[in-house]
Amino acid sequence: MTQAQKNFIQRIGNAAAADMVVSGVLASLKIAQAIFESGWGTSVLAVQANALFGIKADSRWSGRVFNIQTREFFDGVTPTTVNANFRAYDSWEHSNADHTAFLVGSPRYAAVIGERCHIRACRAIHAAGYATDPEYADKLIRIIERHNLTDFDSVGKEKVNMNIIQDFIPVGRRNRPGRVNPMLFVTVHETGNTSRGAGARNHANYLKGNDAANRPVSWHYTTDDKETYQHLPETEDAFHAGDGAGNGNRQSIGIEMCVNSDGDFLKTIDRTAVLVADICRRRNIPIENVVQHNRWSGKNCPKNIRAGRPHDWNAFISKVKANTGTVAPAQPTAPVPVPPTAAIKAGDTVRLAANATYYGGQTIPAWVLNQNWIVRSVSGDRAIIDRNVAGTNAINSPVNVRFLTVV
Repeated sequence: MTQAQKNFIQRIGNAAAADMVVSGVLASLKIAQAIFESGWGTSVLAVQANALFGIKADSRWSGRVFNIQTREFFDGVTPTTVNANFRAYDSWEHSNADHTAFLVGSPRYAAVIGERCHIRACRAIHAAGYATDPEYADKLIRIIERHNLTDFDSVGKEKVNMNIIQDFIPVGRRNRPGRVNPMLFVTVHETGNTSRGAGARNHANYLKGNDAANRPVSWHYTTDDKETYQHLPETEDAFHAGDGAGNGNRQSIGIEMCVNSDGDFLKTIDRTAVLVADICRRRNIPIENVVQHNRWSGKNCPKNIRAGRPHDWNAFISKVKANTGTVAPAQPTAPVPVPPTAAIKAGDTVRLAANATYYGGQTIPAWVLNQNWIVRSVSGDRAIIDRNVAGTNAINSPVNVRFLTVV
């Protein structure tokens, strides 16, 4: 093996191993495909179109296209030379990310995702129709075993450490409103700050400063390629969506991805996908409620992902799904019958029981349980508690009347 080939394996292998942790695509399979499809990065497609995996450009592809001759085995036996359009990229890293998105986002490759045996993975990707060459799987297996590519598969067996550092905005600051967040959505942003050093820690410091308080602006998490800072409890709302008192600010968990020029944005995206998946699992948020900042205010954010750099929104969602499965929407629970003695009415001052939860089952923070609240309206067993008696907080949140006592 030449030094150039060793360098190719190391470059693609490191990226493939890191990607496997998030996507479930076996690293050795990805490296072998890159070697075979690109001729060790020397093919015309690899050099002129940065394409390592030979993915055809069909109607699903909106990026650049490169036309070149290729061989197909339409009958499974005889090779035929045809002209075909292939996906073209800005970089090998872009090609690598799109390859992952292509596999994860297509149901036909479901048997490939999560497969840890390189032989079964190669057979599965061939059976799913990735290539028409009847010997495709065997060729990949030989490449993997000849070059010991399974060494890269063990790297991804280590659990991802999200490395979340809690550094909360102080209570009482203007950019920490303290209202209850029902946590119905996850909103994904990019910071837009490409300055060197503008990572998660810098943004944590900014949110505790006067400029952020005076605007006011705040969000729940900032991720970069190495660590994640949490700035607010998920159960509190924030000023991140640009929609005033709308659902973006009031009902979603806001995550900012760093785009600092000295960071690795691909790693930041992968770490964000892991975080979003974790939030969706814990808060029972359906995958369709993972949204872009653009949804709430029309702002072009997250800007890079919206432009397909390094890959598009569908690829990001595929990364989230790879960590969660498709998160099912929460099923509504049957209403709890309320005894006639629960005489709670609009205008009452009430106290919440120590074991109270919101109507949808979400946890109520201690600072809400420890105050008296005014009831705005009652419908059946569902009461809306509006503001505290002191008038310093308004939460406008539903609870079951069985948790309320008139004081």
